[in-house]
Amino acid sequence: MTKENKTQYARVEHSDKPYTRIDNDAIRNKNLSWKARGLLTYLLSHSEGYQVRIDNLHIFSKDGHESTLSGIKELKRAGHMYFVKKQDPQTKQWLAGYWVISERGKQLNSLTAGNPTLGKPYLRKTLCCIRRIKKKRRLIRKKYQSKEEIF
Repeated sequence: MTKENKTQYARVEHSDKPYTRIDNDAIRNKNLSWKARGLLTYLLSHSEGYQVRIDNLHIFSKDGHESTLSGIKELKRAGHMYFVKKQDPQTKQWLAGYWVISERGKQLNSLTAGNPTLGKPYLRKTLCCIRRIKKKRRLIRKKYQSKEEIF
């Protein structure tokens, strides 16, 4: 293969300018859409103290509010983004929480390993769905059993 057939990149010198380093696995994840990859890259480009506000994130792009929300939902499903609620230990009152943006996705990292409460809402939703499905199945069985007894 000659040099003319290879892709050429116009790169910028990063000597004294701020730049972002992102794991290639996160950017090349085939399970994410281009929109979600771009949103993840944008979110990872901010410093540690940046406050993510979902309601006005669409302002920083040409995409609309609904498009940005669908990208966020995709990142949440893939585990690249989740919300951590803080609770006062004495009063048990919910305080303000914060978003965690992860390059690794669903893999456990140091942020999730020390906080066992992160997975509870998802587990609760899954268990509720399973119970609802089982209840519907029982009702359907009863309905058909009662019809068979009539004949």
